[in-house]
Amino acid sequence: MRFPDSTLRRIIHAYTREAGVRQLEREIAALTRKATRRIVSNGEAGSLVLKPDALTEYLGAERFANETAESIKEYGIATGLGWTPVGGEIMFIEATRMPGKGNLLLTGSLGEVMKESAQTRLAICAARPLR
Repeated sequence: MRFPDSTLRRIIHAYTREAGVRQLEREIAALTRKATRRIVSNGEAGSLVLKPDALTEYLGAERFANETAESIKEYGIATGLGWTPVGGEIMFIEATRMPGKGNLLLTGSLGEVMKESAQTRLAICAARPLR
């Protein structure tokens, strides 16, 4: 079985998110097992060259999308940088203003720091109206 460089790059960018290579090793092992099973069950001979387009067939849908902050052109979406155990991640924060009592509703899986930041910003906005 052979993996062209383009296939390895796609595995790294779309299926792994870590500083080391442990997850990359796991993904390559999964590919090898599935390809071997396919070769044996079909009775094929020879080597298999795995192209990047075939990864979804073997590993499923891509787990990580490479979004760029510059592509966001809509109002109400802010970009932020979050810390994760395997490095940093760009986060897209969406906000909307709705009629109501002026309460803040936070949804999703947010840490305490993110919640405090949003509440602080709302308090600043309430104390100082937009010009």
